[in-house]
Amino acid sequence: GRLSEKSLHKALRLPKLALPAYQALTGVVAQSAEDAERFTQLGSRILGISGNIKFDQRPNAAQIQEAQALKTQWPDKKIIILASSREGEEALFLQALSQQPLAANCVPAIVPRHPQRFEEIAQLASAAGWRVLRRSDWAQTATLPAQTLLLGDSMGEMAFYYALSDIALMGGSFLPFGGQNLIEALACYCPVILGLHTYNFAQASHTALQAGLAQSAADMPMALDLVRKSLNQNPIEQTRFCTYLQEQQGGIQKTWQVLQNWLMK
Repeated sequence: GRLSEKSLHKALRLPKLALPAYQALTGVVAQSAEDAERFTQLGSRILGISGNIKFDQRPNAAQIQEAQALKTQWPDKKIIILASSREGEEALFLQALSQQPLAANCVPAIVPRHPQRFEEIAQLASAAGWRVLRRSDWAQTATLPAQTLLLGDSMGEMAFYYALSDIALMGGSFLPFGGQNLIEALACYCPVILGLHTYNFAQASHTALQAGLAQSAADMPMALDLVRKSLNQNPIEQTRFCTYLQEQQGGIQKTWQVLQNWLMK
């Protein structure tokens, strides 16, 4: 279980409704010590702490292979992805790109979080002067002309998008949506830049920042500054990602062990 500070405050505003619900839980396996403390404030019984089980997921190998093949097709390009973007973030990204253009070999990409917004983002990018290349046309495009923006208008392919990218700006974190799943990016060895709003993945964001696999930006222009600096440095070695991921894994086993202990009582 994960319980953000925001969710705790919401629950405390409706104590007659929320407290009986949380107190009625037989037990909670919390994601972190901080989550456990917040559950405890609502009267829940804590059975144990598991860590984030998303670290135990493996990226789709076929998607990674497809991305690697496409990278050989565009060997001189650096893909900068705004991943799982939410309402308003795409406009901020496009505005920052217009005010602070990236190097000529950098190609921006946007993968909106919700499929119903694919067409909206295509029109928004076109209006900003970009040549929008949709996901279905990528494999058939041998070269990327100047002012091309890649639109990831498909579902279930985040491993492909992250494996293709050189750096990811994490959607949901540049406006107060709480951030999207940066663990998927790290599992594909893609470094991330986070906005200030990461409460949905607070612990993973904190540990990734400590490990040097993520950076934090106050706004989108600062994020692009970090992109420039990062691309001028040596890429992060895959072994650093592997070490970090291994240190964070084991959440499923910990959860299962807690449940076994509880069932045997």
